[in-house]
Amino acid sequence: MAYQCRDCSFKRKGAFLNGKCPACGSFNIAGGQVAKNDADSNGNKKWRLVVLALLWVTLFVLLFQKIQS
Repeated sequence: MAYQCRDCSFKRKGAFLNGKCPACGSFNIAGGQVAKNDADSNGNKKWRLVVLALLWVTLFVLLFQKIQS
């Protein structure tokens, strides 16, 4: 859940400590919903990790072939 200070517009994904804004010290905090883009990108993180792992494996295989020849 995202939180935002109503006085200075400071935003943070997690809750503010002691219920006050770390930027201005105000207790006028609004709790909002997670942005839709953040929720949609969570599904893509798994695919990004798989692609990253495949790219690293490809790099190591190509380097190993280069060293062997």
